[in-house]
Amino acid sequence: MAPKSSPFRSALAILATIVFAIAIAFVALEGGLRALGWVTLRVRGGNDTPDRTAYRILYLGESTTFGLGVNPEEAYPVVATALLAERHPDRRFQGFNRGVPGMVTNAMLITLPEKLDTLAPNAVVILAGANDFNEELNHIESAESWWIPAALVPFVRELRLYKTVRLALELMRPDVGRQNFLQHGEVVYYRHGTSGNILYDPPRDEAKIARVTAQLEANLTTMIERSRQGGAEVVVLGYTRSAAESDIAERVAVRTGALWVPMLLSQEEQTPDLFTADGWHPSAKGHRLIAEKLVPALETLLD
Repeated sequence: MAPKSSPFRSALAILATIVFAIAIAFVALEGGLRALGWVTLRVRGGNDTPDRTAYRILYLGESTTFGLGVNPEEAYPVVATALLAERHPDRRFQGFNRGVPGMVTNAMLITLPEKLDTLAPNAVVILAGANDFNEELNHIESAESWWIPAALVPFVRELRLYKTVRLALELMRPDVGRQNFLQHGEVVYYRHGTSGNILYDPPRDEAKIARVTAQLEANLTTMIERSRQGGAEVVVLGYTRSAAESDIAERVAVRTGALWVPMLLSQEEQTPDLFTADGWHPSAKGHRLIAEKLVPALETLLD
């Protein structure tokens, strides 16, 4: 006769089963969320296969380049590539939109070599830098440090499940724009002026600003150098509303000899119809304005 299991052994078996089930569910959810993100970026990015007979343009950036708040075909990389095709019907053009919402230049720099190797662009367009001054996006300060051990923070931040929970919590905040989420499955995490941006939020920490500025300039410089090493010409864009970030990008462009395209609008030019409901990201009209300013610069690079 088999010995009866003790209550302690039974409890351990139940606990082990629960832990195993949670682990399986976690892996399934994390894998599913990563697959969904991969599909979303591929839909935005278009065809991944480079056409060697076309003039290939790689667009690097964050939510503005991605086209947060507008349809994929309304984002400036798609519009600019289409305008080039209209103006030069004898040429073939292929654009690769690799803008990622929330992206900082540290991350762009890490992923750039693979993009250059895979896509072999003739031109690289860079619109980046604003997120580097966002405390949360650039991990200048850790919002999780009070409940997650410091050694685990980098790992936890990369979990899609964690980011999804954060997204749900963000949607509950009164200052977050929900309309984009309802219409496009996207969320605007902040309104300009309430985003924890160290350039604009008092009190100013000049030492921190100087540190981030130096890192941003170094990252942009390396991105330009590596793009050129890959055989591409480089165009650097300014922002329509970010004067300080645009000044930094212009300094790097001038110093490296990259083609600089200013985008900054005056107060009178910053009409509401150029921006989405969050008051910051360009609307479809705003993206077309960027594309129309970018295209003449790209035309100077054509053979």
